[in-house]
Amino acid sequence: MDYQILVFQNHDMYTSEVVPADKAVATYLKMCFKYVPPEYVAEEESDFHATERYVKYHDRSGGDKPMMILMTGIFTPDMITAIEDGMKEFYIRRCEECHVVINEKHMLVCKSCLANEKTSKYN
Repeated sequence: MDYQILVFQNHDMYTSEVVPADKAVATYLKMCFKYVPPEYVAEEESDFHATERYVKYHDRSGGDKPMMILMTGIFTPDMITAIEDGMKEFYIRRCEECHVVINEKHMLVCKSCLANEKTSKYN
């Protein structure tokens, strides 16, 4: 079965893609990341909704070009869980040097990498 991914900007069709079932989740997550980038749209300004017939992710930030990514098809609970888990990864901040999870919102690197003057490009 194929899945159709539709991208809307201000309720107008922006682009679309038909993908096979084995690539549906990965392609959908990639398009969500591309069109509703987490560095510009905060987690609380985005919305995800899933049913057994469609999944929808959209920007509620109030910007001038809100995007919505809709994928239609028949979804199993495992597919919905995989998409939800992928969405959670969007907003996990990681150190740019060692990739450890960072809790501070405005830091690009963790404290240990920042403290290491020899390897850090941020000193």
